[in-house]
Amino acid sequence: MKDGGLERPQDSLIFSQTRAEARAINALCQAERLREKLLPSVLSVKVGQEKFMAGDRVIFHAPYHQAGIQNGYRGSIEMVDPVRREISVLIDQPIPPKPWEKKAKQTVTVPVDKLVRPDGKEAVTLGWSGTTHSAQGQSVKKSWVLAGGNLGGKELSYVQMTRGSEKTFIFVDRAHAGDEKLSDLAKAMKRSHAKDLAHDVLEEAHPGLQLPIRSIETERPKVKPPEVKR
Repeated sequence: MKDGGLERPQDSLIFSQTRAEARAINALCQAERLREKLLPSVLSVKVGQEKFMAGDRVIFHAPYHQAGIQNGYRGSIEMVDPVRREISVLIDQPIPPKPWEKKAKQTVTVPVDKLVRPDGKEAVTLGWSGTTHSAQGQSVKKSWVLAGGNLGGKELSYVQMTRGSEKTFIFVDRAHAGDEKLSDLAKAMKRSHAKDLAHDVLEEAHPGLQLPIRSIETERPKVKPPEVKR
């Protein structure tokens, strides 16, 4: 990442549309930081398909109440312990103190094997990139948007374009861009997916949530015909 993304990754966030895209982008960011020797140690803890090292960015996808972590928290790993399988993370924002604590804290140590999600997916992943749903409500100085694809639309585009307080960079391939005026991309960003978005947002915020689908059958009340007196 250019424009300060390598040196200050907490100021930037790459928005992707799918978890697979986010995973691929995060792997590239980690490899680039290793190549630039910006990661202070090669010690790592493997969780699922990813390895965590000191200096990595992470995002939590499930709460860990013992440490005060909420779903969506982002931070930078300060230290990893491969033996205990723990990571110490400097959270981007202060964690509100518990009643018996005197002040807020920002650095927490988390046993990665105790982070679980109801759907069985990873509760913490590398966090240079995240899906638009997982990053809603967050603001950074610079946002990097991977546009195009079937999931893009008016609602997601609005979120993507309003997360960067200073700069927003849009990346799209030729297949989804259209002509030189980006006509296909513009049409896709105007198309509304409001009904799909509501379900996706609930699924992202509450993984494993079973949304009830009710079938309501209505029946006309039976009315007796009036009696005719002759």
